[in-house]
Amino acid sequence: MTPPPLAALWPQRLWFARHGRTAMNLRGLVQGRSDPPLDPLGEADARRLAALLAGAGVTRVISSGLQRARQTGAIVAQALALPLACDPRLNERGWGPWEGRPREARPALTDPPGAEPWAAFGDRIAAALAEACRDGRAEGALVVAHAGVFRALLERLGAGAAEPLAHGLPVLLARRPDGSVSVLAAAPTPRNGGEPRPP
Repeated sequence: MTPPPLAALWPQRLWFARHGRTAMNLRGLVQGRSDPPLDPLGEADARRLAALLAGAGVTRVISSGLQRARQTGAIVAQALALPLACDPRLNERGWGPWEGRPREARPALTDPPGAEPWAAFGDRIAAALAEACRDGRAEGALVVAHAGVFRALLERLGAGAAEPLAHGLPVLLARRPDGSVSVLAAAPTPRNGGEPRPP
């Protein structure tokens, strides 16, 4: 079976983490392109993420352009002495009129009225990461972005449905010998030497 186009470009190892918590997360509101900062617990999420990835061989940090991801990425990059780059193509899906409203009020539709189309959202995520794969920036990188970005990414990789992603806990997206991509969901810890454990 031929891997999806993005999977065919995928590096051996790339880490992904959701940004730290914000006040809108705490209140259960749709964020989308809204740009709140991390709350105090979100800053702690970012520091925990840095501690979990110490010694894991991360080479650089690539974040979305939204403040909650940029702040998380900056805390990790500073703690691990890594370069940080921001790519707005990794921003969360735009939810239009649903942003700022309770999550349960959002219609359970693939493309609710006024929201960024799911296909277009996936296209921009795939374009950003394909570019990073082609120029070598993706190998060993940590991508700090959003839950929606993770769902779209797994779909484009043919890696299955996304499980709920906690704030500030990394997952490893690793290339298999057959060219497919596996998701190792357990975060590394100091006691296991930075090696992920399968879910």
